[in-house]
Amino acid sequence: MFCDIYSTTNGFNFRQFLPRLKKALRNPYSRQKTYLCLDNHQAHLAHKSTKLMQDLGFEPLWLPSYSSYFNSVGKCLFTR
Repeated sequence: MFCDIYSTTNGFNFRQFLPRLKKALRNPYSRQKTYLCLDNHQAHLAHKSTKLMQDLGFEPLWLPSYSSYFNSVGKCLFTR
């Protein structure tokens, strides 16, 4: 599991987080598709964010709107 703490959730910080996450997963999971379970926060939906996820090889799994009960921890990571 990888965790990084930022003062606020915004597009800039989310885009700073993604390459660090990719680097943390590089060794054991480099050839496997990596799924990110994300809510519909604007920082996650922004064009720059979705483009960066695509460039880094992340596949977003979007939670349904207004489903906070699925998102109790924040963002979760699944690899397959």
